[in-house]
This record gives sequence, structure tokens and C-alpha cells, in this order.
Amino acid sequence: MKKLSILACGLFSLNAVADVVITEYVEGGGYNKAIEITNLGTTNVELGAEGYTLSLYTNGSANPSKTSNLSGILVPNSSLVIYNNGLTVASSFEPPLGLPDNNVINHNGDDAYVLMKGDEVVDSFGQVGVDPGSYWGSSDNNSKDHTLRRLASVTTGDKDVSNTFDPSNSEWIFFDKDTVDGLGCMGEEACTGNEPAPLLEGDSTPVDTCIFTRCDEIVKVKLREDYVESTYYTKSNAAIDSDIIAFKQAVHEDIKVGHTQLTYNQVWTALIETDEDPDNPENIMLLYTGKSIAKAENASVNNNAPDSWNREHVWSKSHGFPNSSQLGYTDIHHLRPADASINSLRSNYDFDNGGEPAYDGSTVTENNLLSGISWEPRDIVKGDVARMMFYMAVRYEQSSDLNMPDLTLVDKVETEGSEFGKLCSLYDWHKNDPVDSQEIERNNNVYELQGNRNPFIDHPEWVEKIYSVQCEALEITMPTVSVGAIEVKEGEDVSLTANVNIDELTFEWSQHSGISLTLSATDSATVSFKAPNVDKAEVVVLSVSVTDNHGNQASTTVDITIADIPAALPEVTPSESSGGSIGYTLLALVSLLSWRTRAFKGKN
Repeated sequence: MKKLSILACGLFSLNAVADVVITEYVEGGGYNKAIEITNLGTTNVELGAEGYTLSLYTNGSANPSKTSNLSGILVPNSSLVIYNNGLTVASSFEPPLGLPDNNVINHNGDDAYVLMKGDEVVDSFGQVGVDPGSYWGSSDNNSKDHTLRRLASVTTGDKDVSNTFDPSNSEWIFFDKDTVDGLGCMGEEACTGNEPAPLLEGDSTPVDTCIFTRCDEIVKVKLREDYVESTYYTKSNAAIDSDIIAFKQAVHEDIKVGHTQLTYNQVWTALIETDEDPDNPENIMLLYTGKSIAKAENASVNNNAPDSWNREHVWSKSHGFPNSSQLGYTDIHHLRPADASINSLRSNYDFDNGGEPAYDGSTVTENNLLSGISWEPRDIVKGDVARMMFYMAVRYEQSSDLNMPDLTLVDKVETEGSEFGKLCSLYDWHKNDPVDSQEIERNNNVYELQGNRNPFIDHPEWVEKIYSVQCEALEITMPTVSVGAIEVKEGEDVSLTANVNIDELTFEWSQHSGISLTLSATDSATVSFKAPNVDKAEVVVLSVSVTDNHGNQASTTVDITIADIPAALPEVTPSESSGGSIGYTLLALVSLLSWRTRAFKGKN
């Protein structure tokens, strides 16, 4: 396949990754204390915007005693010194070269540090939750009253904060107490003064014309002409006549194939392609306001200014995937550019109808409504939002991806965990705002960059197949049942059929009152029994109930009169051996006499 790439701006190495590590530790006399971190990667790292923190763990504690939010831009191979103001050379490290922090940088030889990017551990020094005594290391080479520098061969941080830590073994070299001539530069030697320097956030970067603080290349994994409906949705088409569960699983399996995970920084690059203003290639279209804004006016370089644009998780990341390493976190099918202040207002609310016009502090966005528990976007993108949510619910199923939960749409608001609402409002939005050409174009762009598709843009009718049972009121014909009263003779074999108005019913016959009958086939439309002999006319009452597939029921009773009249005797044909007509007459007289005798007894 031909390899194509999209760059935010300028030239970048393929799959460039910035590795920030702790490169120096100073624990000297008095307040000669410092930690140095270095960007060993090939692209800029904006510490503040990317959520870098440094935490101190004292005396074997499992929880941080102090945490510092880091700031500044680490250009490749530059180092930042976080130091105590009592450091003897503190004046050499005014911003952007250093970051003073007397709270966090107040360690002794037995304390630990953890460097994090958001929720991810980037590097650590020491072992969290363990008190080593007076120091880490051996009696000769340890972290008390020494300066430690990371070996140049170490390019990846220690991300396991609970593993055994012994700096004397491999990754560190040791210097005498109060050695500070290596602070501010990577490597094992003293600094020369010619090393790259960090930048203050907001400063222009001299190394390229990137419109973000960090521009990551994306290599197209598909071409739109690669998409062939019949082969892409092979399992879905085969399961089209299956039940809802089987069909949904088939769609899930189709759209999982080829899904390529992006990094969160690559999302910046992706969105300027997927959401480009078709009338102005220098601009990007914002989801909730519909505003066209310059691609360069992004929160990455504008410190999240209210009028800049940022990356909106339509399925809020707090509902199931809070870590950037999780697949859903960077799935660009549901990541859209949004005004930073409007994104903040939307928060992680469920989607539903109602509320007041959202006000971001300067502008009332009348087309977006906020109720305090839900968010209603402008009409023109309601269907887009709904189809993104349907995609997420089908793409991420239980145990399908190791680091993702089962995302579920439910018909309520104020949801928690990996659930999101409100299902049937989204269903209505989908029906009222059909797929348009821009949504189709975006689906094709995402397919090229991420390798999979939103099936509800390609096949809007599949929304109805999966969700109509939950969201559409079905027209149900209520069942009825009737059975006319009958009269039977004693000894007679009787079959009684219930009259109903619809098919696919279950039946239940039972006796309500009267002389006991032995009923057969009580779970069918027709019940059978043999009328017992009676001394006088008896009335027996049966009942029958019917139930449809929705649990709706109907019932009735039927009166059965059993007459004190025998069932008709079989006709006897006279023969010569029986005496002809005389024999027949005698038989009739005997039968009559028997009946009269029984009748007479019945009257006493």
C-alpha cells in the first residue's frame, strides 16, 4: 500500500515519541536539593498542557505528601531543574531553565519521587510504599548526601513505582555531596553552557512551524477507495436476519478489524484533517457552536484559552476510559473539535432534551441547552452526536479489548461508570437529523487515519434494527378469548376449543367448579374430557387463560351442562339368529326399563 502522511505543519519523524526521564538527583547539605528532568525524545513536550507532575513520597508512604504541577516547554535534549530555593546556585535556574518549589523539593535520602504525565507514570526514583532506612543503595553508593546522574545509556524511565530500587546497581553514577555542576543538562558530565534550553509556555518554538506544542505525524492506514461495503461488513450482512444480540455482535466484529490506535497527540493532527472547514482549509469546524476557527487557534498553544478549540470526547472519557492509553480515549470517531469554554460547560453530562441556553461567561450559545444534568446540542448535529454514541456502544463490548470496559447506552440520565444516556433521546435525534454529506466525508477521513468505520453512517437503518425495540412503542393487539356454553350427555367424549383473535398465544385450561373432570391437553387451544355419569343434570365451569409474547393476558369461563341422558347407543342391526324384530323389540324394552328405573331412583 502506498504510504501517505498528514503533518500538522513542518516536517517530523515517523512515530516520533518524546521520553521525559529523571536525569539528576541532588541531596546535599542544607537545602541543596534538586531534581532534573530531560526530554530525550525528538519533539517538544509542553509540560503544563500535557499534564506532567512531580510527586514526593516521604518516609515510605504509599501516598504523595506533595505534588508539583510542572510547566514549560522541553525542546528535544533540554533539561528542566526543579529545585529548592535554598540551592546554592538557585539564581542560575530562573525560568525557563528551572522551576523553584520548596514544598516538593524537600527530600532526604530515603524519600521517593514519581514523575507522571496525566494518569501515567513516566519515571520514578525510589520505591513507593517502602522506607529503606536512611538511603537507597549501598553503604558506599547511595542517595544520602550525594548527587546522582542517570547513565547516558538509559533512555526510558522506571515506570514501576513498586519494584525494588537500588541506584548502586546499574542506572546511576554517584558524585560527592553538593556537586551541582551537572544540573541543567543531560548526560554524565558537567554542563558546558551550550545545551538546548527549555522554553516558557506560550513562547514560539524555533525548531519548526508546528501549530501545536507537539505535532505528531499520522500515516494513513487505509485509502477511502479501499472501502467496499460487501467485504467490509461481511459478518453484519450475513447476520442481518439474526436476532438483535447476534446482529450487534456481528457489527462489532466487523468494525473492530483494522482499528489502529492513535496517540492523544496524534489526535490533534487527525482532527485538523477530519473536521476541516470545507470552505476554508486554514480553519476547523467546531462541533457545538458550528463556528469556523483557525486551526492554529488551539488550546495546545493557547494554554486552553476559552475561545481556543480543544479535543471533545463526545462519549465522556470519565464514563469508562479515563486513561490516555485506553483505546476509546483516542478513538477519533467520537473526538471532535469544540470551543474550550463550551466543552467545559458540557462537562460529562448525558445527552437529553431540555435546559437553558448554555452561557460560557461571554456568549449565550442559544443552540445548546444545559439542564444541570444533561446537554442538548444544536439541532444540526444531534444526529451526528447520536451516531457517534451508537458507534461507541457497539465498538466496545465486554472483554473485546483488554483495556476497555463494555460501553452501554441506557435510557436515563445521571449515569455512572461505563453507562451513558439518554438512549431514546439519541434514537429520536438520529431519526430527525439524517446522515449528510459532511458526515459521510468525515467517516471516510477517519477510515483512512484509524482504519475502521462508523456503521451507523454507512447503514443508518441499522440503528432501528438494534435499538427500535427499546425506543419505539409497538402497536400491540390485545388478545381476546371466548368459549360458548354447551350441553353434553353423560359418558360423551367432549372436545372444547377456545376462540381467539391472534396467533402465537399460550393456553391454560383449568376447572373452576362442579363435579370433577379429568382434563387433557390443558396447554392447547382445545381441551378434552369424558363427561362423567351423573344422577341428575350437573353444571361444570371451566376457565381458560391466554397469554401473548408481551405478557398480555385474557381469560374467560365456560358453563358445561352434563345431562342425565346417556350418550346415544350404537345402532343394532336385527339378524335372523336374534329372532328378528321380536329380538330387537325386547332389547329396546330392556333399555327403556333400565332408564326408567334410574330415573325413578333419582327422584327419591
